[in-house]
Formats: sequence, C-alpha cells, structure tokens
Amino acid sequence: MKIVALSRNKKLYSTRRLIDAAEKSGHEVEVIDFLKCYMVIKKGNPPIYYDGKKLSGVGAGIDVASRIIKFIEDNAHVRSMRRDRIRV
Repeated sequence: MKIVALSRNKKLYSTRRLIDAAEKSGHEVEVIDFLKCYMVIKKGNPPIYYDGKKLSGVGAGIDVASRIIKFIEDNAHVRSMRRDRIRV
C-alpha cells in the first residue's frame, strides 16, 4: 500500500520511525510537507493535492506533525500573553 506521511522533514525521528515500520511491513512511503498539501473532503475517495498536483494511488495518509504544530501554537499563545504582561 502507498502511504503518505504528512511531515515537515523526513529526517525527524518520528517520521523516520514511521517510514521504517511501514517499509518493514512492505508498504511504500512518501513524505510530503503538510503545509504544501490539501484534501478535498467528499464522499468516496477524496483526492489529496501536493504542490498543486493530485496524488494518485494513495492508500493511507498519516499525520506525523500534529503534535509539533500543537506545541508551536501553544507556545505562540504563551509568548503573546507574556508580551502583553499577562502572568502565565
């Protein structure tokens, strides 16, 4: 099965572990930058686009980066509160 890993960098530990495990199980993995892709939500087989091109033959998409983005968003919020002199 072709798996798309949504990650900013294929050399990150969590992404590398996902690739290794999937390839050991016989799957093909493509790492794509989640900031350059989007999915059209619809019934059936929703298409995934990367850099404006439709990806084909994708069996699964795995979000490797959600915790990283959440951490960045949380820290940005804390920084803005500190900037406004709100005790955190």
